[in-house]
Amino acid sequence: MKNLPVDNDPWSWDYKKFSFNSTLYDQICFCLSAGILAPSTHNCQPWLFEMGDASCFIFLNSEIELPEADPKGYYAYASIGACFENLITAARYFGIYKSHRYTKRKNHLGIEVFFKENTQKNIFKKYEPLVVAITKRNNARGLFTQQKISSEILND
Repeated sequence: MKNLPVDNDPWSWDYKKFSFNSTLYDQICFCLSAGILAPSTHNCQPWLFEMGDASCFIFLNSEIELPEADPKGYYAYASIGACFENLITAARYFGIYKSHRYTKRKNHLGIEVFFKENTQKNIFKKYEPLVVAITKRNNARGLFTQQKISSEILND
């Protein structure tokens, strides 16, 4: 297992800094930074990553439990789902997302995400509004603004 290069300030993640000239592994790590920006219950970020050369397994960090706020672990898994969605949104935008599967590994339920080289170096612009939104999210409690989501985003 390789160590992840971690940016000291995840809020400085800028999708415009993606490099098609870097290795697929580094591109996956870049997209993982988008995953890390996902909202999580009480901002506990309950996910762990196990990296392969062209894959990443996302699973629950069992050391982070919130028994009072999340007695059944539902919100922890919802948080992992948000991390996964941010990750694959970025990977789709950069054309490196291949597939995923829900699986169990070493008694950990999780999601294994597979990636591919983008030999054409294409950007998939239809995902840009979502990629831009990743760094603009905030954890505000209360009512949300009523907005329609475009059918282009919903139909993917």
